Amino acid sequence: MNEVLEVDCRTEDIKRMFRMGLRGEHVRPLMIEFKTREVKNLLMESAGRLRGAPDKFKGISVTHDMTLAKREQCKQTVAEAKAKTAADTSEEWKFLVRGLPGKMKVIRVRKRFQY
Repeated sequence: MNEVLEVDCRTEDIKRMFRMGLRGEHVRPLMIEFKTREVKNLLMESAGRLRGAPDKFKGISVTHDMTLAKREQCKQTVAEAKAKTAADTSEEWKFLVRGLPGKMKVIRVRKRFQY
């Protein structure tokens, strides 16, 4: 977190951390629970820096922990945004999903044209 995401995270900021799933030869996700929401928010805002990270960090992804119901709601909201973008005949707008899990909504933003 400190090296790639440039988030000042110390051991004291972590409430608990554990591997999910059964032991085996597959890759198991790491669940990290932070003591404060601020550290998590900083981490989530910095997740885009993983794109330009060194090769040893390329397989890492960061996501919110969501229940099955919240994941399904997220999928439906993303599908709604894609459908609205496809239905826009003016091709001036695109629709994006924003918000926290469980409180996601579709917003309309103007497309940026490259000349």
